Amino acid sequence: MDVYFTNAYASCFKDVENAEVCEYVHSSTHGEVYYIFLKRKIDSELCNGYYDIVTPYGYGGPIIRASDSADATLLTTGFSNEFSRYCKENRIVCEFIRFHPLVENHKIFKNIYDIRYSRKTVCVDLVGENALAIVPQKCRNMIRKADKRGVEVKIDYEGEYTDEFYRIYRLTMERNNAASYYYFSIVFFREMIKRLHGKCFSLHAFMENNIIATALFLYSDQYVHYHFSGTDPGYYHLSANNLILSSAIQWGLNQGKLKVHLGGGFTDNDDDTLLAFKKSFSKGTLCEFYVGKKIHDIKTYDALCKERAISEESTFFPLYRAT
Repeated sequence: MDVYFTNAYASCFKDVENAEVCEYVHSSTHGEVYYIFLKRKIDSELCNGYYDIVTPYGYGGPIIRASDSADATLLTTGFSNEFSRYCKENRIVCEFIRFHPLVENHKIFKNIYDIRYSRKTVCVDLVGENALAIVPQKCRNMIRKADKRGVEVKIDYEGEYTDEFYRIYRLTMERNNAASYYYFSIVFFREMIKRLHGKCFSLHAFMENNIIATALFLYSDQYVHYHFSGTDPGYYHLSANNLILSSAIQWGLNQGKLKVHLGGGFTDNDDDTLLAFKKSFSKGTLCEFYVGKKIHDIKTYDALCKERAISEESTFFPLYRAT
């Protein structure tokens, strides 16, 4: 099971979302559906005691274990019926899912949720002798440039340099004018490293004993995920992040992983600058990221939107949480 589907990962976002971590299992003769999500209480005077659910930041959603496609269809139908009943009994108004681009679990649930394409993501297939043999020529040149200028990358499994990681991460968020949600606290990062011990590591780029770029990676049996990162603005010209990502690719090769997933861009535009940077590491392997929505209690959902006087022209979901 990929790290994004674990309770340990979901629990990292419990306080961020002010939510309860929930696990739901649907079993039948056709197989099993496993679903982990965050249940958030809705702050409302008119509709007190209601909740909505969301998958944690990153990727997730329900996953299945079934013997063949026929079983999978029957299994997902049974899951849909039972989970809808569960949501009504627990006063869950709606749910929002960030499906997993590598697992592609949106496909099997396409008849259950309102599924929408979000953006492209980049994946590096780990087939080759070393990282330099895998990445395109232009990217190799950037990696060699960082190496020749004396940038050195060190791996950190224990969170030894979390303070410096946090400093650089904050600088990067400020430079990119990131939304307030992404300004995670240093306590959040410390807890994530502790909870995901054995499932995460950091790579830090050093120049003259100073950390100039850093990134946090998650991993499971098959995949390595580029999760959080940052570069000190004074050192962009050294291409340290290129060296960090090539080191992650090499780590994945050494560990027998199948893919390094770099994620997508800042936006859904094909010319997004972050997406272009990530694509420079891949020889054409792009994935598609989808999200899913479902309203379980339309009457309460509409009442919540009316209470907040939110315009229906917004694409935010759930609409009553739009700001």
